[in-house]
Amino acid sequence: MKRFWGVFKTIFEWISSKLKKEGVRHTIISTITTLIIIGFFIAYNGNVVEKIRNQLTEQVEEQNEIHQEQYLASREMYSSIKQILKAQRPVTRADYILFLEYHNGSENIATGYQFCKFDVTLEVLSDTVPYIIIDDFRDENLYKYDILLSDQVAKSKISSFSLEEVQSIDRNLHHMLNPNDHTQYIVFYNVEHNGMVAGTLMFLFKDKDIDYRSVTNCAHDVENIINESIERHDRALMEKKHKKNKSDK
Repeated sequence: MKRFWGVFKTIFEWISSKLKKEGVRHTIISTITTLIIIGFFIAYNGNVVEKIRNQLTEQVEEQNEIHQEQYLASREMYSSIKQILKAQRPVTRADYILFLEYHNGSENIATGYQFCKFDVTLEVLSDTVPYIIIDDFRDENLYKYDILLSDQVAKSKISSFSLEEVQSIDRNLHHMLNPNDHTQYIVFYNVEHNGMVAGTLMFLFKDKDIDYRSVTNCAHDVENIINESIERHDRALMEKKHKKNKSDK
């Protein structure tokens, strides 16, 4: 196909130069001759339109297959994360665990810089916690939450605050947590992939009886699940691409 378009471009440029040098009459004769040559060229190379259609169909099918594999890998990953959080929440002594995941939103029309947003994608809570907030926080603007942007959280792997400290730093997050007797202390843990923060685990406690080692172990397990899931998915894609390249030769 590349060869065909290259030849077509060369012919088009040749016709244009003819128009400039020899005028319309000579160019018409040259064009008719050229069209005959193109007809033979197309006949020799088979049905070009059919080839293009088949190529596009293959690309769409390949993309759909990749999306399906990503969906299955994502579903398995989130299921594993939720099992870990449910199993380890009592060990950490947390009453509530939230997982905030960061993603790109729309971009600034002038600078082209993308806005940074987050979703609360997972939550695990004890039977005594009377509220659930996961559905209220989709596509949240990260820049509204000062504590998430602060050096104490953004540049630290793990950090902790009392509810009073949160209120003094970030009224929006304080309002988000709908404070009551079940939220008095908060631990933030940044989950990373390839050196970048992919999300933040928030552990909410009703008192200061926090087992930091258990919190760290729980967060490490979540981090490992994410990294291993992505590595498996990338490895599978590379193997599939390698097999396709071999079959195309």
